[in-house]
Amino acid sequence: DLTHNRREFDVAGVHVAAPFASFAGSTDNAIALATALRTGTAASLTSTTTDVDGNAVTTTTTITPPTKPMGWGNVSYALELAQHALRIAGISSPSHADLVAALVGGRVVAVDGTPWNLVGVLRQRAAGMAWAVIARSYGTTLAAFTRSHATPDAAPTLATSASAIRRETGRPAAAPRAGDVRTASTPATV
Repeated sequence: DLTHNRREFDVAGVHVAAPFASFAGSTDNAIALATALRTGTAASLTSTTTDVDGNAVTTTTTITPPTKPMGWGNVSYALELAQHALRIAGISSPSHADLVAALVGGRVVAVDGTPWNLVGVLRQRAAGMAWAVIARSYGTTLAAFTRSHATPDAAPTLATSASAIRRETGRPAAAPRAGDVRTASTPATV
């Protein structure tokens, strides 16, 4: 029956989303992201901060995936790789803008102040790239991830800042051609 199927869908969504609660800013945001990727619909993410007068200010950001609906395994890959992209820049508690950049493309500022342009894992997937190719574009492999999060063995490939990537490769990443989704992240030109 429809109610039973909906309950199974909800349980699966919570299971896939749970490891990404801190990454997304809350459990509700992680569930919204996972559900949006699963269904191919927009996700509304909310955060609440306090203004200078002590009043709560709620901000809502909408992320619309450029991909078709995905299976739960693909949802997990997308969130793992987006989280990895932000870890490369040393961002462990991303803003909504950082999440948008990691998922659909945009600019983030690394811990060391270096601005980086991210193509976005969903944009790469929508362009037809396989998950293994997307993972390689971020300097990792799918084997570095378990079902729900990066394994401790993956730690050497998880750079802590954008400058660490340049040190590891010995050179900065080349600037991508317009529309090129093969290069996951490049230093932004100021």
